[in-house]
Amino acid sequence: MTNIFLILFFLLGSPPLGLEWQKQLKDVPSVKEYKYWFGDLDWGRAVYLKEDFFLDVQAEMTISFVSSQIESAVLILGPGGLHEANCMAKYKEVNSYLSRKYGSRMILKSTEDPIIDDMIYYRECYAIKAGLKQYEATWHWGEFQITSVVFADEGDIYIEIEYILVPARKRKNKQEIKDIIKML
Repeated sequence: MTNIFLILFFLLGSPPLGLEWQKQLKDVPSVKEYKYWFGDLDWGRAVYLKEDFFLDVQAEMTISFVSSQIESAVLILGPGGLHEANCMAKYKEVNSYLSRKYGSRMILKSTEDPIIDDMIYYRECYAIKAGLKQYEATWHWGEFQITSVVFADEGDIYIEIEYILVPARKRKNKQEIKDIIKML
């Protein structure tokens, strides 16, 4: 338990995921405790795999680039380690840590399919695994927007945390518009 508090103490002032968001990159960055899997700056994306489980859950990270800078990063937890019995507990644990670092949640919402009214389930995670329900929480921290979502894809449960550097996202959108106009 003491280790968690020490880690949080050092991370409170650090940028999301410990990445160098404002740095001009010459190559894909190395990410501590993650193994580079594939991707590059020209493609605009790089994927990394966590060598050990994170919070007892399998983890993968995708970093997106615009103009050789990090524009966004997505941390995907699962499916290994997430199941019907623990998905909401893990989601609440992740959100608790995010709130400690980024402050109170700005938005918390759930989405559900109307067919859920016809379903009988014991745990919330059954509805999530069936694809009938998902939860989303969003924080705004400086120039970042952080969103965590618990959802299912093809019967597997995931927790996805997306970190967006808002000014870089705006640059990316302007560049995409220019590229589309050029092709027309």
